[in-house]
Amino acid sequence: MGIFDKVPLSGGSGGSSMLTAPAAVPSVPRAKVERPAERVAVASGSAPAVPNDRASAAAAALAALMAAGTDSDLRADFDALALRVDALANREPAAVRFVVNDRPGAVIEGARPELSAMVRRVACGFVNLWMSGPAGSGKTTLGHDLAKALGRPFGFQSFSAASTEGSLIGSLDAQGNYRESAFVQAYENGGVYLLDEVDAAPAEVLVAINAALANGHLALPRHTDPARRIIKRHPDTVVIAAGNTWGTGATAQYCGRAPIDAATLDRFVGARFSIGYDARIEESILEPYGADGRTILGMVREWREKLASTRVQKIVSTRAVIAAARMLAAGFSLPEIESELTTGWTTEEKGKVL
Repeated sequence: MGIFDKVPLSGGSGGSSMLTAPAAVPSVPRAKVERPAERVAVASGSAPAVPNDRASAAAAALAALMAAGTDSDLRADFDALALRVDALANREPAAVRFVVNDRPGAVIEGARPELSAMVRRVACGFVNLWMSGPAGSGKTTLGHDLAKALGRPFGFQSFSAASTEGSLIGSLDAQGNYRESAFVQAYENGGVYLLDEVDAAPAEVLVAINAALANGHLALPRHTDPARRIIKRHPDTVVIAAGNTWGTGATAQYCGRAPIDAATLDRFVGARFSIGYDARIEESILEPYGADGRTILGMVREWREKLASTRVQKIVSTRAVIAAARMLAAGFSLPEIESELTTGWTTEEKGKVL
């Protein structure tokens, strides 16, 4: 068995255990994910019978219609619908709860697939994680979900070219008192801390980050309390670095990103995650709007493909999907929504993408 088990929320085997490994490989903790039993049943394609289930009745009626014989186009549509239903029925359920080292976290609704992989890394000892993904892809939400899944406090800060070392590790105030930062508190007391837009941070901040991740101790050389000038990293502290790149420098889409020192990037080996736009979430946002919602979703996906191929420096994130849904709910037409989502685009950019 692997280090990651899936068990029903009701009727599971209890706490986690240790994995017995060959003598040359150290034992590692096992992480479990628990799900409500009824959701597992649905996910496995064996949903419990429900009296007067309208969906079952509709399926039976469609099956009877097909059995009676009909035209080939309708049968093809039915077959495509059946495949779609099967895919949805066997999709990983979204509500999960993880147990790591016998410590259960909160139930996470709408959990992304990447969350399981991140919990597994933490369970086997990784404490520095890297997330790379486009703007608006949900990296901050995923970091918060990881904290809830582990049952630990969550903190974060975003960086820019104007960020300073003091914003990360604290600084002296006007009265000469040292003000410890939220990062220092998380570093020493445990939790999940997100360093957002880390690939936009200036060199002095990146040096401080590398020092904090290097050997389990953090230097606060300007601290007014000599006993606090070296602090120890808590074993339950997980640091997540998130950016739009892999730390190797600017791209066509993110031209303001500088390369990050290889020594710093090496701290994240084995726990690096590519975070894209979550198709399931975007589908659920637009699903209530029927054909118009599907049109918007197809349009957004087509734009993203063309943006990537033409290297036009525009972003169409999940925020655009949310905006479109709000406009649909308010009665805006599809042309109005398209116009709003491309406000600020040049004629040349529109010609390449729309």
